[in-house]
Amino acid sequence: MVDAAKLMETAPMALQLRFLQTMNEISEENATFAFIPLPMELLEVFKGMGAKMKADSNDDKNGDNKSIEE
Repeated sequence: MVDAAKLMETAPMALQLRFLQTMNEISEENATFAFIPLPMELLEVFKGMGAKMKADSNDDKNGDNKSIEE
């Protein structure tokens, strides 16, 4: 799994191809299953949100919370 993650990190199109392969496998196994494909760019938004949340969390741990008014 780690090797696959490293490959997908260096080749973003690999993630798209794996996504399409998974959709194909699901459609062959279970004809009653419905899925809604989302643009891969949407994941970038969540990735950015995760990084911001992590940074905010680190600020809170260090006592650098700027959202609290004194």
